[in-house]
Amino acid sequence: MQTNVLIQDGQVVSPAIHDANIVGMACLEDKSAAIAMNLLDGSRINLIFEGVKYLRANNFREGITVLYAEITVGDEISIDDIVPLYDNVSPAMRDGTLQTMVANIHSEGLMVVSLSSSYGVELTCVCKEISAQPRIG
Repeated sequence: MQTNVLIQDGQVVSPAIHDANIVGMACLEDKSAAIAMNLLDGSRINLIFEGVKYLRANNFREGITVLYAEITVGDEISIDDIVPLYDNVSPAMRDGTLQTMVANIHSEGLMVVSLSSSYGVELTCVCKEISAQPRIG
């Protein structure tokens, strides 16, 4: 049973993932990805990214504590939101490749999800939708 993720002012507010522990991550064949989390209230969820177009997770370690997840949509998406997908972005790349990517993201109705942790993983995902589902076990 998947549930909607409640977003307020660009931040994920439900489920309450602040201070959740990340215990795993999987990229699936159907262009989706899942992040397994243990929430502070003891519940266990998978944060699901559907229709993944780009995904980068640097410095991933099991047991990472989530600081926040920020979601950017529509005309709010800028080049700065997708720069973390790459190392060493040159001015030419900003003016060419990244500008084209942002235009495509807008036209395809995608969102940018940025997940930050207290230490460790920095995740950037360009996808169609984000949801959560209870995790058993």
